[in-house]
Amino acid sequence: MFIESNWEDRSLTKRERGDTTSEKMDPLKTLLSQSKMAFEETGRGDGSLAIEADGAEYLLELCADGKLLCQFGVDLDELRGMISGGTTEDLSDDELQRSAREHLRPIVTKYRGKLIAAGFEETIEANEEYYAITFKKRLDLARPDQIVETLRWCARLTQTIKP
Repeated sequence: MFIESNWEDRSLTKRERGDTTSEKMDPLKTLLSQSKMAFEETGRGDGSLAIEADGAEYLLELCADGKLLCQFGVDLDELRGMISGGTTEDLSDDELQRSAREHLRPIVTKYRGKLIAAGFEETIEANEEYYAITFKKRLDLARPDQIVETLRWCARLTQTIKP
């Protein structure tokens, strides 16, 4: 006799299966759509959203826990290729990260003051794949109107910065 497990039973709701993380984002997704803001799920399955910011020099992401990320980053493999110019020169991770930091410095400098003044906290994230300067701010998911306004501000930030 074959018995199906409940976790695959499509008749159970997300809440009954214990998966409510992405449901918390549903009212916000509706409001973003109504506000004509382009977004897509990040693909991690937790409901986090990547927000489109036209012409931005950064990535904008709203995590399912309410954390807003404004991230300036460099792919280290890409940077390695640009620096070495196709030669076999081997650069250490420290050299690559130092180069990434120097590459990002003038870009981040243009935005840092406004982001810090708006309540963002600056952090650095680095691993074998990328180097990123990330500005983080905690938002209240229970206040989707306020979140949309903050996302609009972030999306418009590029237009308010002079090159």
